[in-house]
Amino acid sequence: MMSAINNTTAVPHTTHRQRLKKWWSTGLEHESILGYVLIAPMLLVVLGLIGYPFVSSIYYSMTNKLLAQPEYEFIGLQNYASLLNDPIFIKTLINTFNYSVTAVVIKLLLGLIMALCLNEIVRMRRIIRAAFLLPWVAPPPSAFSPGSGCLIPNLASLPTSCSSSDW
Repeated sequence: MMSAINNTTAVPHTTHRQRLKKWWSTGLEHESILGYVLIAPMLLVVLGLIGYPFVSSIYYSMTNKLLAQPEYEFIGLQNYASLLNDPIFIKTLINTFNYSVTAVVIKLLLGLIMALCLNEIVRMRRIIRAAFLLPWVAPPPSAFSPGSGCLIPNLASLPTSCSSSDW
């Protein structure tokens, strides 16, 4: 009987902390799990910043809430039904659709034509490509220009500590 007791080995008792440490270390060895762990906090922030306003706007669109009045009641889809019966809204919806489709098609065609033409040009290719980027690069320096920029005089007119700075 004594030999049976002497031959057994005790199973080491693992604490919750040790199990958590083991799970964490083995889980973080896999890149896919590590990616999810690292992106989770920012994903929660973005979902909060986008999700809450989205859900609350849907909820408030189904009420008769006005900004000046704190009381409101749930009216369901009545706001949407009144919009669909309004001829001005229908005309606005059609105009918006037409404008969007036209703008996308024109921009797509112009961009394609410009890209094809730019790809065919052999001489001065770099200079022409830089010229295409100028409208994208030029506004920030021109806005902050001390002599002719539009931002600095507006900041100087504010009654804050910005007005006393020597720009």
